[in-house]
Amino acid sequence: MAELYQLRVVLYGVSSLVWRRLLIASETSVAQLHEILQLVFNWSGEHLHRFRIHGWTDSHPDRFVLRGRSLGASSTASAATLPAAEVRLSEFKLLPKERFFYDYRFHDVDAPIWRHEIRFERSLVADRMRIPCCIGGVGNPPLEQSGSPQELSTLAELFTPQFGATRRRLERAQAAGRRDR
Repeated sequence: MAELYQLRVVLYGVSSLVWRRLLIASETSVAQLHEILQLVFNWSGEHLHRFRIHGWTDSHPDRFVLRGRSLGASSTASAATLPAAEVRLSEFKLLPKERFFYDYRFHDVDAPIWRHEIRFERSLVADRMRIPCCIGGVGNPPLEQSGSPQELSTLAELFTPQFGATRRRLERAQAAGRRDR
């Protein structure tokens, strides 16, 4: 059976906590994780993003750039970049409670970076559950068009969890993925 990762994603910079708990396949690529995060936060992906994991930086939407250490047993230290679609989370050999970061909208110098802490909570054995899936969370994320997460931190909508729309979007994405195969 396949291995699942349980991740907790917390959006920094809002006065009321906004987070999501996800179950994803251990073989999910960083490119796929970006798409999943866009779905669960109800964003369109129109802004630049990057991951920071174990000294690796996803500094370009399609490439992962080495910063100081090799990735997994199969990679060589001399490799400078890898396609983001080929870098699997399992290659980082994450430990429980270990964290990494996802930055979104970092191109706008007038607005703060939307930083997300992603904590690896645990590894699970997959059953027949559909993955990826959002299994919990609190708060509505800021609208993608707002200048920063702080702009919406005082709105009442931010304190109300709404997962129905997010779950429907994920289910549609899963169904589309199965049809493409």
